[in-house]
Amino acid sequence: MNVVQESIVLTGFTIAITSIFLMSIGNNAFGIEYTNYTSEKYKIQFQYPSDWTVTEKTSRFESGEDISVNPPSLSKGSFKILYGDEDLVTDYGSSDIQTATYNLVESFIQGTNEIRIIEKPSFTTIDSQKTGTFLITLEEKYEKFPIKIATQEWLTFVGDRGYIIGYVASTGSFDNQENTEIRDSFIKSIKFLNVEPTTSTTNSTSRFD
Repeated sequence: MNVVQESIVLTGFTIAITSIFLMSIGNNAFGIEYTNYTSEKYKIQFQYPSDWTVTEKTSRFESGEDISVNPPSLSKGSFKILYGDEDLVTDYGSSDIQTATYNLVESFIQGTNEIRIIEKPSFTTIDSQKTGTFLITLEEKYEKFPIKIATQEWLTFVGDRGYIIGYVASTGSFDNQENTEIRDSFIKSIKFLNVEPTTSTTNSTSRFD
């Protein structure tokens, strides 16, 4: 299974788990403290809310994301990072970031009929590395109640390495003030190891109606 296929499978699993724990988030004032995390194995650094938990795969035989970043309650959404360093064409279908991003979108579309593209692929940078990103929604039925989930994906190539970074949350909470701050801060904080760091930018404004 290549990295793109694994991303589709893990997104579906994350959506199912998020649906079970889904709760609404109030509009209370909040202050978020962040903690630095460095993975020498996957050659990436980022900041995450201090009360969240980072889990890193320690063996290639383990299932799941290479790195997962989860809050105490999945109502706040969650991050995943999938890493590939074998061959960009094998892992992502192309060594061209634009082609690979459209391939990733197509893989999601083929995986379910309940998908809606909210933001078509666009291109920005994370830590000065060209990055493709897009935003989709999926409808998941938990018992008899349909729940809409949004997932934003970022695909970045760093030399011969590739990263799929995803953020999943309910459509009702995806763009609230707290989740937007967490999502933007996480993406902007990412630094890829063994490359010269520079200021990064990302766009994350979205609408679901």
